[in-house]
Amino acid sequence: MTSFVNFQIGKLYFYYTKNIELARHHLEQAYHGMKEAGAEYTKYRVEIACSIAEVYMQLKIFEPVKQLLRKESAHSRDFPLIHARLLFLLAEIYGAMNDWSNASEIVEAGASLFNQLDDPALECYFRLSSAMIISMDLSREEELMKSIMEVSEKLVTLNADNACLDYIKAFCCTVQICFFISAGLLKSTKTCLRQLQTLVQTMKLTYGETVPVVLPTFDWMGKETLIALTYVLTVIQSLQTCQIERAHKYHSIAMRHITDMRRLMTKSNWPVIRRGALDSLAAFEIILLENISAAQLMLARPLETISVLGAMMERMRQSTDLFSHFEAQLHTLLGMYCWFVRLPDDAERQFQAALRTAKDTESWTVVNLSLAILYLMTCREADFYGLFERITPGKLQSSSSLLKASAHFVHALHSYLHSRLQEAKSHITDSVTIVRDEGVPRIQALATLLSAKLVAVDVPDMLIAANNFATKSSDHSLALWLNQIIYETQVQYGHVEQSKSVKMKFDQMQAHISQAVHDAVNSSAHSLIQVCFNNLK
Repeated sequence: MTSFVNFQIGKLYFYYTKNIELARHHLEQAYHGMKEAGAEYTKYRVEIACSIAEVYMQLKIFEPVKQLLRKESAHSRDFPLIHARLLFLLAEIYGAMNDWSNASEIVEAGASLFNQLDDPALECYFRLSSAMIISMDLSREEELMKSIMEVSEKLVTLNADNACLDYIKAFCCTVQICFFISAGLLKSTKTCLRQLQTLVQTMKLTYGETVPVVLPTFDWMGKETLIALTYVLTVIQSLQTCQIERAHKYHSIAMRHITDMRRLMTKSNWPVIRRGALDSLAAFEIILLENISAAQLMLARPLETISVLGAMMERMRQSTDLFSHFEAQLHTLLGMYCWFVRLPDDAERQFQAALRTAKDTESWTVVNLSLAILYLMTCREADFYGLFERITPGKLQSSSSLLKASAHFVHALHSYLHSRLQEAKSHITDSVTIVRDEGVPRIQALATLLSAKLVAVDVPDMLIAANNFATKSSDHSLALWLNQIIYETQVQYGHVEQSKSVKMKFDQMQAHISQAVHDAVNSSAHSLIQVCFNNLK
């Protein structure tokens, strides 16, 4: 009886207070009591072990509970739901320790087990967890799609009124969306995102307060958190397709939703706040700020950019884990900001810091490409060749089509600056070909604008295409470059009146950007650059 009481008290402390040490104490007392009570209490002992694991994971202490769960996994098989929970926790622990091989092995074993037990819902959750691990490697697209197809086939066997169904579908959509975004498959992203948005709207009605709630046995993410994630993914997709107004709209909606969630979580009628829920919201906020700062830079608003990055930095400081996870992204964006405000030395320092802290191949590749452009535009040929192997399209470590297209553009720019025009044209063609079917306005605009520089004769169609892509990109720097090329072309062919009109527009745009740069570097927000440098020392 004492062990049962300790178990309940431990859970109360863990879920309803911030006194995690007392939670750990009571749960460990309960566990030892159940262990002494013998085999007939195995079910309760394993359940308590899972709760202890939750406590230690909250404390970011992984090794002791990894050993505990591995030991108890031999005894939990007789209790399928508890065994499923244990396997998910164990896989999460291995993932937190960056041991994805063992994490993958565990969820695959779970999928196989629940296939044998004829539990399609739990089998789907395990298969999707495996798919999520696979999706982290962009070169495993075929393997990922096979895994998704297996889940789709299993979903057919679930009853339409199964409470897990929509959650599994949402999990499935999210894994695919994150992969497609990283790989640069924009059309596939759009299709999957629409499905997720529809699902979330349906789930909101199905599990809302006005309808009797049928809770799923397992779910991947709470309904309200899933809504927040959907908004975040919508912002990222909007930015990738250069729909800046849409990105701003959903950024505001997402931030408001997250603020409302935090407020509602303090109320007594809110369900139990799960471990990691608040961390997820904090990460979502940082991702939103990261993306909206990039949008502000595209709109030639450096002051707004550095202000948003300051807010991002403040949120990152609230958690060591968040700072570690997003540090490379912050340095990358600060590097881009410094380049925009004409501080190339500061930009390089930020990019170098990003290289040192990058934790994934795609971020690392983005930074190398950014540094390569910086070296080209500051005539640092030796430094550029120092990066050459890292940014050669055929040797990129990343499998992202967007990054391959970007690498071809960087090489085209390098060839153009060295008057190797045919080589430049070849790289431009490759860049455009890679992204043609996906509709990526910024890369298409960059490639077309550089093509316009390469053409030795007046080709109206080329300028029209460049204008269309630059307009779609919403990037003010590209619009400035476009007007410069049009002006040079008009002057070259003696179109005096037209050239005057274009020059006036160009001068106005340049003056606007110069003023924006002046305002940014003279603002208090600009001190963030120095703060980050001090942190690096």
